[in-house]
Amino acid sequence: MPADNIRERERRDKVPYSEWVRKGLIEATPGNVVDYRKVKEKLRWARECFELKDGGFDPWNSRQVSVELIDEGFNCVEVSQGYRAISEPTKKLLELVTSTNCRHANHEVLRWSADCLL
Repeated sequence: MPADNIRERERRDKVPYSEWVRKGLIEATPGNVVDYRKVKEKLRWARECFELKDGGFDPWNSRQVSVELIDEGFNCVEVSQGYRAISEPTKKLLELVTSTNCRHANHEVLRWSADCLL
């Protein structure tokens, strides 16, 4: 999340982004736009730590980043953010959350995200 926009986004979204940054639950990057270099660094880190299979990207604004990641050996899968593309996965996630089969170790950001489905 761009650091320069956190306060504005907190007021608009009514979400404690600053607190989450302070706790290390999300990361803020300098400036007022997404720093895709930092996003790619985090993805490289995650690939070393976890068994990443695929990475979803929105073709609307992330095509260049996905091309660069593919060149580095990432398997990037296009995921449009329209209703047609996200309806079924959202229903499945809602099913997992409401059936208590979605475990997130009570992580504040993931809990908030799950609560947004309800």
